[in-house]
Amino acid sequence: RQGPVDQGSATPLPREALLARLEQEGRCLRDPLPHKPDAELQLEPAQAGAGHFGGLEKIYYINMEGSVDRQAFMEAELSAVGVPYERFPAVHVDDVSAGKYDEVLRRVSKGLNANLKYKGNGSVACALSHRLLYEHILSEHLDSNGTVMVVEDDVAFNPGWHGRLDRILASVPAGASAVMSNQVGKPRCTDIVNDEVALTTRPWRRCPDLPECEVGEELYYAGADNVLLFPGTLPTLLEEMARHPLGEADQNLVSRGQVQTYAMLNRFMHTSWIVVKGSDRRKADSR
Repeated sequence: RQGPVDQGSATPLPREALLARLEQEGRCLRDPLPHKPDAELQLEPAQAGAGHFGGLEKIYYINMEGSVDRQAFMEAELSAVGVPYERFPAVHVDDVSAGKYDEVLRRVSKGLNANLKYKGNGSVACALSHRLLYEHILSEHLDSNGTVMVVEDDVAFNPGWHGRLDRILASVPAGASAVMSNQVGKPRCTDIVNDEVALTTRPWRRCPDLPECEVGEELYYAGADNVLLFPGTLPTLLEEMARHPLGEADQNLVSRGQVQTYAMLNRFMHTSWIVVKGSDRRKADSR
């Protein structure tokens, strides 16, 4: 199992030079559509060192009952990491379809957004799994100043990942509610904060609703197979989520209202070989 090795960061570039480099490398997109982000971009670089957030306290991985191969893979992966971890049981699509989570949905959201209705109950179950895990993390880490990591059960750590995580945490502006992996998105160049993170803004893609989208649509902020959460700002994130219809797990994390979240420019994890067996969420959506 081989992932990209973290070679470390060079001296930070001036902002315009950084944007030009990232655009040339195809790692950020110039947005042709006008948009008015809810969140205000903080361009002041974070202080070097420990940053505004404490170190990694615990890792939670989401795993569906019966996905024994993925569970075994994640247990082996996380046992080698040296950080406390815990399995969180995923919401099952059959229980969503049977209406067992109707009351939960009414409590945590204003229904489902159009994208989630179109995708199906597998995606609803995935979004609820993330949402309920975030509540669990808040209850377990209520007085924490640290960082908690959420991963899905199909990721593996890159060599040298500790150093990359430390640089991300040192680069995230104060008041952040979360940092998402953004593994299938490319941030807007105008949202780049520094050489580690971009502020997530809406619209999170170039078309308003999935049934109207082209296959080759550009996704700015998409992908939450790895999320960093900060218990000190987690209550604000959960309160903001409850004010809106539930979307996919990554959609729910994009900045709005009083919530500012960020996307990684340099991931420290990669999708593992376990995905050759297929996506549990997509299998469930196709039922």
